[in-house]
Formats: sequence, structure tokens, C-alpha cells
Amino acid sequence: MATVRIDRDKITDVASFHLVFKEAFDFPAFYGKNMNVWIDWMSSLLDDDGLNGVLLKENETLQIEITKTEDFIKRLP
Repeated sequence: MATVRIDRDKITDVASFHLVFKEAFDFPAFYGKNMNVWIDWMSSLLDDDGLNGVLLKENETLQIEITKTEDFIKRLP
């Protein structure tokens, strides 16, 4: 199982959400920073195209750990 940790404290708005995921998954510089592109990148974690820093093996599970979530929903509803 692959694990990626997301530091919730670094997410303060939509722009920082994309920056945190770009860094955590090592998306390339041309990552588009919008939800349609995010879905495309997250859906391509099995593609061995050299563009993702996280590459899953066939049938491998990805666990995304988001730290310190207690106030996250209150802070960013």
C-alpha cells in the first residue's frame, strides 16, 4: 500500500489545496491547478508515463492521510 500524507495546516484555500497536492504527489510544473485537472492526475496514478511522483502498481491501494482534521471542516466548509 502506498501512503501519501497531506499537511492540512498548509491548506487555507483552493490555491493552497492544489499546491499541497502538487508537492505531495510530485505533479509536474505544468499541473493546471483546477479540480478537473486534479481529478485527471489523481486518476492517472497507474500510468507509468513518468509524470507522477507517485506511481501505483496494479491492484495497489493508495492511502491518503490528512493530518489534524479536527477543525478543517469548520475552517474551510
